[in-house]
Amino acid sequence: MFYRQCLATLPFLVSCLLNQAQTFSFSHYTKGYYAVNYSNDFFTGTDRYFTQGVRHDLVLLSMEKWKLRRILVGNKGKGQKTYGLSLDQDCFTPRTILSPKPLPGERPYSGTNFLSFFLVENNLLAQVRLTSKLDVGVTGPCVLCEQEQKFIHKSLNQALPIGWENQIGNGPVVNYTVRFEKGVLAQPLANFNVLAMARAGTLYTDFSLGFHLRFGKMNNYFSTFIPFNGRSIFQAYLYAKAAAKFVAFNATLQGRLVGNDAYVLPAPELERMVLQYEQGFAMVYKKLAIEFGITTVSPEFNRGLYHGWGNCRLLIGF
Repeated sequence: MFYRQCLATLPFLVSCLLNQAQTFSFSHYTKGYYAVNYSNDFFTGTDRYFTQGVRHDLVLLSMEKWKLRRILVGNKGKGQKTYGLSLDQDCFTPRTILSPKPLPGERPYSGTNFLSFFLVENNLLAQVRLTSKLDVGVTGPCVLCEQEQKFIHKSLNQALPIGWENQIGNGPVVNYTVRFEKGVLAQPLANFNVLAMARAGTLYTDFSLGFHLRFGKMNNYFSTFIPFNGRSIFQAYLYAKAAAKFVAFNATLQGRLVGNDAYVLPAPELERMVLQYEQGFAMVYKKLAIEFGITTVSPEFNRGLYHGWGNCRLLIGF
């Protein structure tokens, strides 16, 4: 209901903003931003599979001086470079959280927590964005997903989850991601980009192909990664993202590469192609931005269900 109400008011907001001719000035220039993103299946009423995620992002132009940047693809390119750090926690549960024993053919309980160092290189002339990212972290009980879910359910007077003692154990996360995006359509009120992404490591190994569509008042996607530094200080737009992911390995389903877990899904149980779709809206004013979206994912394993979640994101420039 909240999502539909927000979408209903967005056309009015866009029309108001289009009637204003405010443009970017040096006084609104930002050297970075902090962002927090909260995702939960509460927004879709499913309470299964991906149940909660929290990510903190810190982007600073001064990070271009870090020697660690040399490990990221694109650090020697000619495009505009933006470096950042992110801290990510994701929690996963089976279809039912009321069974003390793992149900055969179901997703295991699991949690991941990792710190990422990333680079986004924009080439406005070529309409290209190249993103590379290194993740380092852990899986297992040390992530504290069990404690967090039980606290939330207790606070909402809901049934407490049981079975977390069977979750995937503590283990290292080392992953590398490269993402390539190319602009196909760039109009004042609409743009369409295609993308390809590859991930490899102890957590995820997969390859994705997809697209990203935006419609509304917005800055050029390839002009800058920092949303506050485009020509317009006002932005309001709808977006849609879709991708087909070809899966080779998923530790949240198959368990750690090293160590024995109480319960995991064997490799033949995995769906090797997973579809993901997200739609939502974003608004930007000067040094403040908000975003809300709903994501739907096709079954990730045999006898699995479609599932989804909503996510809210707040960005503050400085």
